[in-house]
Amino acid sequence: MLDKLLNRLNSFRTKVEPKAEPVEDEETVKRPPSPATANLMRRIKNSRAMLTVKVSGSEDAYLSALLEVNEDEGYIVIDELNSPAGNRALRLVKQLEISTRLEDREIKFECDLTAVGEHNGIAYYKVPFPENLDHQLRRKHLRIAAPRGKYLPVHLHTELQDLVTGELVDLSSGGFGAFLSRETADKVHHGDLIPKCRLYLGDQPPVEAELEIRYCEDKRYHARPRLGGKFINMDQHSERRLQRYITQIDRMNSRSLARN
Repeated sequence: MLDKLLNRLNSFRTKVEPKAEPVEDEETVKRPPSPATANLMRRIKNSRAMLTVKVSGSEDAYLSALLEVNEDEGYIVIDELNSPAGNRALRLVKQLEISTRLEDREIKFECDLTAVGEHNGIAYYKVPFPENLDHQLRRKHLRIAAPRGKYLPVHLHTELQDLVTGELVDLSSGGFGAFLSRETADKVHHGDLIPKCRLYLGDQPPVEAELEIRYCEDKRYHARPRLGGKFINMDQHSERRLQRYITQIDRMNSRSLARN
């Protein structure tokens, strides 16, 4: 009698859930990553590199951050996207493309959303380690993240004498990335040449140079618009001061990562 009941129950499950494959999904999530991939994910997390997330089928880009790297279970956790529309789209489509920049490399990979969680009203997303990791050498300059807990102002003086202000995010001897203030973000655009750019790096006098804007987000779609710029015609004295600062911060970051 018990055998017949079990057979009927198994037959019912097969008819109702013909496409359910929980064991296969769990194995996919827990697949151990390669040591190189795991190390790269840890470096992205520890350096606080910003993630750019695109939901499959859309060109809209959103910002996030890497919150957790779980090598044993084979997954990473990323923060809630900076747009309600982006979060809705991600939960619906469940496929995404993640890209970021780490030192001299641009890193990009595609993955599926496997779980959604929430903590204190803020969502987080679980995705498996990337299998095909595309990371390419993009810069000849060492790029560092801005020191944690320090506000380093950026001032751009446009040709129309407008002052655009921002906060330094990352820096190299060739250029920098910054978050712009929303009040002044619409005064600069991709491709603009800025006659005077000033970076305030702690107690030393500001570093000055001309700047070419290579990337600029629209404040209509981003809460904190991001700008990327390339230095032009920087004098040798400023170059030396900038390089000394980058070397100093890079050593501090390396010691911090080694302790973690």
